[in-house]
Amino acid sequence: MFESLMPFRYPVAKLETYVGLENNVLYSASYTTTLSSDALTTQSAINERRTDAHQRSYQTLEFLGDAVLKSVIARLLYDHNNYQTERELHDGITSYIGNRTKLCQIGRESMNLEQFIIRGRGVKEITNDMYADHVEAILGAISLDSPDDLAVFKVVSRLWNLPQRRQRSSPRGQL
Repeated sequence: MFESLMPFRYPVAKLETYVGLENNVLYSASYTTTLSSDALTTQSAINERRTDAHQRSYQTLEFLGDAVLKSVIARLLYDHNNYQTERELHDGITSYIGNRTKLCQIGRESMNLEQFIIRGRGVKEITNDMYADHVEAILGAISLDSPDDLAVFKVVSRLWNLPQRRQRSSPRGQL
């Protein structure tokens, strides 16, 4: 239904740079170069016309990744505790991603993003916000790349130390 809205994607050769990132994230992308480059490219690198920078910066994928992350964590919390109130579910989500400290920690330690982020010469140091933003951008790229949402669930479960997604019976069967 929405195929016409999606840009044409085609398999491309994987670059060694992205293979290292894939090993850190434990996800092997089908269309690595385009989505990984977008997720790792800062606007400063584009402005400087760096040859390793992609045409688009991480910001759109970050927006998508933020929404995907909230949805995945909400679903995982809901699946493992069906009786939470809306407020408890909101508080649970906030405890995982509310202050962005965990996002920064994942970007810095689990993904080792410092070596992968493509930035302009003026960006000497990667800030905590940059780490967090790029983690969200990578999750957005994974959600676009994978044929279903299972890959994103697996990556988030592993990186946030959450239980895996539980197979549920159809809600209609519970009526």
